[in-house]
Amino acid sequence: MTKRCRRCGFENDDSHFFCQQCGEALDDDVRLIMSYEKMKKTSAPSKQTVSRNDQDDDFVPVKREEKKKSHAVLWALLAALVVVAGIGIYFWLAH
Repeated sequence: MTKRCRRCGFENDDSHFFCQQCGEALDDDVRLIMSYEKMKKTSAPSKQTVSRNDQDDDFVPVKREEKKKSHAVLWALLAALVVVAGIGIYFWLAH
């Protein structure tokens, strides 16, 4: 049995995971793992654009974690402000 490459159409032996002609992944599972690993390696911090190809069956949108980090910083600043205000009020009332 043979596997036909999606990219170039070359017929490969069933035992191969990659096309012998162009190097494209032949199995859907291998393509999914490769796209996941590629997505993990790309680390654009803010405006990361992902273009969707209609022929790309394993498109996975990128999750953005920026808002969670900014909320944590705001909460830390608010807590520090409360502590400083509390110490100030304590010394103001003590005198």
